[in-house]
Order: sequence, then C-alpha cells, then structure tokens
Amino acid sequence: LASSSVLLSLGMKFLFVSASICVRLPSDSASWRTPLSFANSSYCQVCSGLSPPSYRPCRAHKKIWNSLRTIPYGETLTYSELAVKNGLSPKAARSVGSAIGKNPLLIVYPCHRVVPKSSVPRGFRGGLEMKSSLLTLEQAH
Repeated sequence: LASSSVLLSLGMKFLFVSASICVRLPSDSASWRTPLSFANSSYCQVCSGLSPPSYRPCRAHKKIWNSLRTIPYGETLTYSELAVKNGLSPKAARSVGSAIGKNPLLIVYPCHRVVPKSSVPRGFRGGLEMKSSLLTLEQAH
C-alpha cells in the first residue's frame, strides 16, 4: 500500500494482493496523505468478488515469476540475466519474456524490474508509462 498513491496516479483502480483478494483504490488521492491513513480510510475497500485473470501457470512460469520477487527494489535485470538466474541460456530471453507477459499480478511479481538490454522499457501489461513511472519511483527511493 505504500505506493498506492503512485499507482492511482498511474490509473490503477485495483491492487491485487492475492488470487482472491484485491483492494479497491480510492479515486481521490488527495483525501489521504500517508499509507497508514490510506489503509484506515473508508475509501479503501477489500473486494472479494473480483480476481485477477485465471491463468494457471506451468512450473517453469511459476519459477520465473518467483524469481522476479528476488530482484531488489530499485534494481533491474535484463531478460537474458533473468534467464541465466533461472538456469537457462541467455538466449532464452524470449521465453522468459513470454512467461513474464502472462504475469497477472504486476506488483506482487514485479515484472517491471526486467528490461531489455537496451534499457528502453518494452512490453508491460500495465502500459509503458506505468512501467517507466514505477522504475523511476523505485530508483528515486
């Protein structure tokens, strides 16, 4: 929830916490100033009737997704570096990108931290503007 105001400004309406729980984000980010006031806010509602896409990942995709969580906040890896980190050839970068592209929990599994060798953000389900903004936010803190 700490970066909810940033997510709101990027247009996110829901933050999925798990496969069955999401948090409805308030539409007025000026109504709260800190993560604690946000969490205590009556505007913050848990939505039990919503869930992210129901894709059931294969074992290889789960492994890639879990490795995304090991990339430190504020740092990035290239697709080929993530492939090597998972015991694959650097040439498996496209396969890694395909697995990342199926990630329905963009913040839980921080796929925005994986960038091409050129360091120019490409292919993010939340949109390139959001990916760039998340990377900028993390690098600033």
